Amino acid sequence: MPLIQEAFAAGQGIRIYPRGVSMRPLIREGQDSVTLSAPTGKLGRYEIALFTYHGRYLLHRVVGRDRDGGYVFCGDNCYTYEHGVQESDIIAVVTDVWHGDTVLQKSPAEEYRYLRFVSLRRKLRRFAARVRRFIWRK
Repeated sequence: MPLIQEAFAAGQGIRIYPRGVSMRPLIREGQDSVTLSAPTGKLGRYEIALFTYHGRYLLHRVVGRDRDGGYVFCGDNCYTYEHGVQESDIIAVVTDVWHGDTVLQKSPAEEYRYLRFVSLRRKLRRFAARVRRFIWRK
């Protein structure tokens, strides 16, 4: 964290290699990296941010806002939400996604299709989890 804060203080971004599978298929562990920058103002829906949540560092996408004004985050490969993330919990925002040595640049139409795919997949996974819980209760 001190390196990230130092880079932000100098007005620079920092490139990291995220671990885990929560942002697949967009970000693949060991293959892809992201450029982080200091957050400027409120985050918009579908922006990806690095934040702290219950003592852990997570890199997930904004999917909405709570009634109390906190953010709701969820990984692209997840179906559970992180509620109540405050502005003070947000460390950085993702400005670029790198696939190897190439910056991923999608057209607005491609971005829209990807986000619709992620949203539909999340809903299907939530439904499947509910069905599994219902079946195992009996």
